[in-house]
Amino acid sequence: MKKLSSLFLVFIITSTLFIGCGNTSNTNESENVKSTGKTITDMAGRTMEVPSEINKVYCSGQPAIVMMHNINLDKLLGWCFELKDYEKKYMDPKYQDLPVIGAMQGKNGTVSKEELLSYNPQIILSMGTIGDSAVSDADKLSQDIGVPVVVVDSSLQNLDKSYEFLGSLLDEKEVTDELAQYCKNTMDQLREITSKIPEDKKVRVYYAGGEKGLETAPIGNWHAELLDYAGAKNVVDFKAAGGRSEVSMEQVITWNPDVVVEAIYDNHLDGVFNSKEWEGISAVQNNKVYSAPDEPYNWVDTPPSSNRIIGLKWLVTTLYPEYSEIDMKKEIKEYYKLFYKVDIDDAAAEELLNTKAIQ
Repeated sequence: MKKLSSLFLVFIITSTLFIGCGNTSNTNESENVKSTGKTITDMAGRTMEVPSEINKVYCSGQPAIVMMHNINLDKLLGWCFELKDYEKKYMDPKYQDLPVIGAMQGKNGTVSKEELLSYNPQIILSMGTIGDSAVSDADKLSQDIGVPVVVVDSSLQNLDKSYEFLGSLLDEKEVTDELAQYCKNTMDQLREITSKIPEDKKVRVYYAGGEKGLETAPIGNWHAELLDYAGAKNVVDFKAAGGRSEVSMEQVITWNPDVVVEAIYDNHLDGVFNSKEWEGISAVQNNKVYSAPDEPYNWVDTPPSSNRIIGLKWLVTTLYPEYSEIDMKKEIKEYYKLFYKVDIDDAAAEELLNTKAIQ
């Protein structure tokens, strides 16, 4: 098995980048924090000085981008990637022209230190699994470039706390208190639903990613975390840290899942599940292969973001309609109004719920 991604891509720094610049890092940090700074402790337990008023936020990867989209795009410096048309329709046109800075997190991270500093970020938001690696990477990056790196917990169970933390950090509590409460209510609702599902009724699910559906993640991995909280049995039974892992078709055949959930950024596996390789899989034979909704961001993974909170409701209702009484059209309208400030009509909600991967 080949490990395909990690929480932080190695940051690109050339040895001659700042020769002759003296104490550039320290100067940059002092300019950003100045005498109006405040002391905070991020969600990894790291204490640092940040500006009292923060209006220039760089996000190291898409999970943090989604949080900023939910909270206030006026404070976002720029995007990690070029926006897709289906992403643009969920934001005011003025934000579509923000610069594409690039990402540091994930296998597609390419932004350079020099380019990043040219935008003069006040802080860097890094969202992911809290652990020793996240702490050491954030410490190193902050020391290298002289900008505070704020680590935020990406786990579903702490998503309400992440919104509360960012609301305090960015002075946006009026917005984030509502988002946090929605997340808390959702997790409570899911616990109630899944507690009623007998062990022998739990559905065996395979999460399919990558161009051929052979990238996946095991139990406990943040990329497949949604399956755990939706009461599914993740068939992927090996141990892996960090990102997604590559498996063989033979392994998928051995697992023979009852349901396949596909989550691909800006793509769907058209034709893959109609191929001869997949025809013997139980989920394919019973037409239980689902493409996760992905507007403006995927509901399951790629990125593993706050959109997973509506993804939880979708997945538990898809897997266990006899146990869930959630009205997904109603939920979609409420969620998109609260998190994206857009109105969703019945037709748009139905389109989002058109998730059968085999038509």
